[in-house]
Amino acid sequence: DSEQDFEEELELERLRQQAVRRIRENQGTDRVLNDLDIKIALLERNSITLEEVIKASRRHYRVVDDLELAHAMLKGLDKESRQRLEGYQQLFYLLQTHPPYLARLLTALRDGAPDRVKRVVETVVLTVFGFAQNPREEYLLLKLFKAAIAQEMEGIESPEEFLRSNPTFIKLAIHYQRGAKERKYLRDLLQPLVRYILEDPNLDLETDPLVIYRSLIREEESRTGVRSARTYDVTREDALADVDTRSRLIEHLKQLRALTDQFVEAIQSSLPYMPYGIRYLAKELKEAMLRKFPEEQETQVMKVVGNLVYYRYINPAIVAPESFDVIETLVSPGQRRKLAEVAKMLNQVSMGRLFDKDNLFLQPLNNYVAYTSEKFARYSHAVTEVPDAEQYFRMDEFQDFVTTSSKPTIYISPEEMFSLHAILETNLEQLVDGPGDPLRQVLIDLGPAPHLPESMEEGKGSEIALELSSHLAGKDQAGEVEGGESAGMKHLFFETKRSILYIIRIQSGPSLLDIMERPVTQWEEQEYAQLRMKESSRKATVPRPAAARQSLMNLTGITFAGLKQSAMESMKKLEDAGMITRENEYQEMVNAVVADIRNKHRRRIQRREELGTIRVTLVNLGEKSAYLDEQKEAYMDYIQGCMAQLSTKMKRSRALPFTKQYFHRRELEKLGRVPKFGSYKYTAERLHQKGVLLGVEGYSPR
Repeated sequence: DSEQDFEEELELERLRQQAVRRIRENQGTDRVLNDLDIKIALLERNSITLEEVIKASRRHYRVVDDLELAHAMLKGLDKESRQRLEGYQQLFYLLQTHPPYLARLLTALRDGAPDRVKRVVETVVLTVFGFAQNPREEYLLLKLFKAAIAQEMEGIESPEEFLRSNPTFIKLAIHYQRGAKERKYLRDLLQPLVRYILEDPNLDLETDPLVIYRSLIREEESRTGVRSARTYDVTREDALADVDTRSRLIEHLKQLRALTDQFVEAIQSSLPYMPYGIRYLAKELKEAMLRKFPEEQETQVMKVVGNLVYYRYINPAIVAPESFDVIETLVSPGQRRKLAEVAKMLNQVSMGRLFDKDNLFLQPLNNYVAYTSEKFARYSHAVTEVPDAEQYFRMDEFQDFVTTSSKPTIYISPEEMFSLHAILETNLEQLVDGPGDPLRQVLIDLGPAPHLPESMEEGKGSEIALELSSHLAGKDQAGEVEGGESAGMKHLFFETKRSILYIIRIQSGPSLLDIMERPVTQWEEQEYAQLRMKESSRKATVPRPAAARQSLMNLTGITFAGLKQSAMESMKKLEDAGMITRENEYQEMVNAVVADIRNKHRRRIQRREELGTIRVTLVNLGEKSAYLDEQKEAYMDYIQGCMAQLSTKMKRSRALPFTKQYFHRRELEKLGRVPKFGSYKYTAERLHQKGVLLGVEGYSPR
């Protein structure tokens, strides 16, 4: 590789590590804010005390020291520490490349597992796959989703049952779908339509006739300044009998239908730009459903697929556009109700489900829903027409043996490693196939998982770079693979090819057989020694972990003649296995080398695309981080204000003697019923003056 290739690889690795760290930070902050949001809401309802909120905020934002023992166990230089580190490298490689393990774990935890354990697994699984920040990890994550879909199919009896269930892998898929590519697609698709709805103050999509009827009364009273002659408290049927209400409802239904049409057209026309990942999920779900229910009509299956594509992916960005970077402004409750009305219509269309008696006043739109749902079903079918992941990513199960320049690396905290280790131990019998299962063997080699307090189980420590390695590298795996070649022979083929790549940089000839049989000259040994020094020098200049990710070919201490002899011995084994033949001068190996050289150009293009994507991701993550920081500051300001109020409440002046408030307070004190935050007595007249009461039935406002 050229120096530019080398520098780009380093830059890509640096940015990827930065993106993973930022994702983890944002997820942690988001969890904290959700917890504080709930506690503040409970505080406002007097369900908990201010002290409990303050305690929670201090717990979340305190500085948590890294676990000294955890780091020592992974960073030590003694034999036991090295073996433990290698064990975790093998464990996480096995989890990455053998999707049934995690698929079974997700299914096992779906029912009955504590929410804390589910959260840990969801977070760690995304970490194991590097949040799909490069093609390899995205490919492997999609293979996990495929295995999880197959696992879910085993436990359902009908397509409708899948719709009613809430598979754990769907939550992971939702997180995956919030990446840079997915957010950009949703922003480009939805931003114009969402802005139109939010920025039109006159747009009203209310479809409840009673709400419309009462709003008409309020409009009339506001316009005339006198009380309306119409009765305020009526049934929905009576409201619908009102001519003005019925006319307004029809107008709203027309607007709702027109907006739904615009969304459907936009969604259909954006299909070529939809990210591959969501289309792959739809494809695998459709195929799994048709295999499980061959007697089921495809139209019914496509309703399930449409639900996945619309309800799980597009719908959240419509009802909460600010959370998906579709818009940058806050959404008011009234605006969100309008978005929710459109989202409800789109959901009915995507499912091909007509409005029933629960949505009686939307039933006039049923003909439109039936017609449009047929169009959406054709769209859902088109969504699934994508190539397999192997073809799209140009990868297969042996990709790590093909890649000669890097080792897979994930960034994970020791707390996450140990937490997942413990969860795997607890559920081991549900995950493995038998006594000789590789996962069982790796866990036996690792020994018991270290104990962590619950407060440390959700990955709050700093992460380490964990380079992954195969437990079976260089060994024959059980079972046969394509062409009858074992994984061990496949690995030997790729190792031999890497040796050939070095050999042909020193020697050339009319055929590979001619090169391999040619004697080595002193000049060639010198050239090889210089090449070896250059390789060693380049590694030495690269900081960890990137250095460890460079060439796995160790040239130290081997001569050029020794390299050729080793390669010839390997080629003899490959010939015995029927993978290459001397009769055509090892043309199979030559073809593989030529393919690698061609792929180098493709890798350069792919790497530059990855650099562009990761930079966009970092920008989006930075914006998300700033938004979360603003929220955090607002929460902290609120808590500080409450604390100030708490400290001054004892200094408040008592009620003036002989006033209504004075006697009200005395009465409560006698009964021992003084509320913590005080009690105030008002007359209906005073509340009417303040605008709290609009009117009292049977009494004049005067």
